Amino acid sequence: MTYQVIEEEGFKYIEAGKGEKLVLLHGLMGELSNWERVIEQFKDRYHVIIPILPIYDLPILTLGVKALSRYL
Repeated sequence: MTYQVIEEEGFKYIEAGKGEKLVLLHGLMGELSNWERVIEQFKDRYHVIIPILPIYDLPILTLGVKALSRYL
């Protein structure tokens, strides 16, 4: 399944479903397609939001948990 990437105020994310918000964060590697089964599991009960972290946009020497937490 393909989800539309939403861009708003400098942030990119995908979302699906209705209900209480459920924010899912990915690790440092992987693709959005890794979330397909997870989204399908939760979208009927939750408003699933998955931010697209800028892991490919940040300088490699500063990429880490601190940089990503500042972004969020």
